[in-house]
Amino acid sequence: MPGPLLLEAALLRALEAGPAGLIGIRARARLLLPQHLPALENECTLVRALERLHRERWISVLNPGPAPRYQLTGLGEARTLWHGERGTLRRDR
Repeated sequence: MPGPLLLEAALLRALEAGPAGLIGIRARARLLLPQHLPALENECTLVRALERLHRERWISVLNPGPAPRYQLTGLGEARTLWHGERGTLRRDR
């Protein structure tokens, strides 16, 4: 599974539990991944991935600034379902 797609799926699924900041999203995503994903450990990569998800309107930023919190949107829920249908986060991959 390509890293960017796996990272996207993990970040979106992490936000299914509710709004979270960077640390919370990272912690939740780690629990969802079938294997270690180095991109999740790189803060710059993680922020860029969240910015892309925001541009795609899959997530919204609740309080922009130095410590933003993110929330899944309706489009993000649809994208999360798409990942579920593809089996992006399946443990046997």
